[in-house]
Amino acid sequence: MQEEFRGSPPGEVIPTFTAGTSTPPIFNLGTTSKPPFGFTLPALVGSPICPSLGPEGCLDSQGGIVGAEFPIGGINPNLLSPKVNIWSATVEQKIGRNYAASVGYSGSHSYNLVGGGNHAGLVSYGADINAFAGDLFTKPAPSRLNPSFGAISYANNDRYSNYENIFFEFKGRFARSGFVDASYTRSESKDDSGVYPAESTPSTYYGPSQWDVPNRISLTFNYEIPGLAQGKGGAGILTSGWGASGTSIYQSGYSTMIYTTAPFAPICKDGTIPSNTAPWCTAANPAVSYAPGSGDYNADGDNNDFPDTASYSEGSSKSAFLNGVFTSSQFSSPATFGNDGNEKFNQFRQPNFIETDMNIYKQTRLFEGVDFQIRFEFFNLFNRVNLTGFDNNLADLGGNFGRATSQQLPRNWQLGGRFTF
Repeated sequence: MQEEFRGSPPGEVIPTFTAGTSTPPIFNLGTTSKPPFGFTLPALVGSPICPSLGPEGCLDSQGGIVGAEFPIGGINPNLLSPKVNIWSATVEQKIGRNYAASVGYSGSHSYNLVGGGNHAGLVSYGADINAFAGDLFTKPAPSRLNPSFGAISYANNDRYSNYENIFFEFKGRFARSGFVDASYTRSESKDDSGVYPAESTPSTYYGPSQWDVPNRISLTFNYEIPGLAQGKGGAGILTSGWGASGTSIYQSGYSTMIYTTAPFAPICKDGTIPSNTAPWCTAANPAVSYAPGSGDYNADGDNNDFPDTASYSEGSSKSAFLNGVFTSSQFSSPATFGNDGNEKFNQFRQPNFIETDMNIYKQTRLFEGVDFQIRFEFFNLFNRVNLTGFDNNLADLGGNFGRATSQQLPRNWQLGGRFTF
């Protein structure tokens, strides 16, 4: 959670100023302990919200700017440390002199997790707690639970996760010439730590984690050719010191869900479809159904909703991911107006991943204490197309929805040399 506070000293602060301001910025310590710390707040003169008032005149009783509904964020001041319980057991059996096989199980239960942070590589946490279903039924701008602000992204440790895996492994050494290690892991990771259409009930969305990978096979090996004549003479120098090593990985695609970022677009009781130029639905003429292309199905002002799902089937081939893995009738607006769809969280899969990396090397003794090694290194040896950038946003229907839009690195290789002394 330290990233949430990096804008406060002693963390780095990077201010941004707009060219053309009439008053240059002041870099001084404040003279009081309360805002604005002895400084004069800048006026919002010319603002369409408060055309002739300073910020004090614009603020309402809760500190929001009248009519602006700016989004804000906060953190539970009594935030607890996330905790995890881990257990594991392994049984190993020796096979002959040089090999062994093992089977193992491990699991974990994590709790006090911070909500809204279930995104690999991101450090932004929090879920909008200032929204309620049906807020947009009668007007275009959400009033929110606290109408002084827009979305209030609040970080609280009220989430949990569970993980289990069983693995099978075979490993061993070739007599003085190399090793091999092969394993298969079957695992399951579930949590409710993401961002959901209804943040008041996150446990409803408990399901596969964003990084859940049910199946993973890996192989690592190294083998060195003994060579002829014990490495002596011309034949020994040419044939000894050769070796190969590499890794090969197969894993299932990450779990994903289908959602839409499209805004709420209703049809009013009298059949009109509001727009930027048409009247909005009112209490006397309320919203009764969805217009084509509508999102935000629960009409709470947060465009992050799940549709009704007729089937959880999807294509899995490269061709399917390039052309679209879903059928045209697989997703629809929720059958019950004003509610989220029936889709279960993270039941679909992104493209899988397969890659083999390998290097071939030749070690040569130049003279006592000095060796030279030349290496031929191949990445993605078989040039397998590993697709990424899967578009799971229903708002892109008719475009890239259901397609993979990019790929990881194709095959490449490099030549290297190394002296050891």
